[in-house]
Amino acid sequence: MLLGRFQRTRGMYCLHFRIECSLIKGHDKSYCKLLSDVIKEAKRLNYDTHIINFNYTVKSMWEIVMLETGRKAYNDNIHSLNVDGNNMIRNQQTVAGTSNNCFLSVAENLIIHIVILIVI
Repeated sequence: MLLGRFQRTRGMYCLHFRIECSLIKGHDKSYCKLLSDVIKEAKRLNYDTHIINFNYTVKSMWEIVMLETGRKAYNDNIHSLNVDGNNMIRNQQTVAGTSNNCFLSVAENLIIHIVILIVI
């Protein structure tokens, strides 16, 4: 039934370009409304089957939200690290080691300053 209605509407829509008629122009809005409703229903059915067939429903819902809003997943990988303003490190293993050394030295410096404050 919906397909027949859609085909009739499509035929009338094509007539719109050949004949300047106020009735056909008025029907144009209803055609656009019908088409947008059909697209929304198709998307909803597709997303429902995606959620049902996927094991992690919350993750699949967020994927759908990101897809509909046009957002992409945030990439939190560090590709390079600038050390001392001179050296650019691009190796992931070296970046991880340098970051680890930096955080360890900060912790060690805090401990030393706390001990100095307690002694004084």
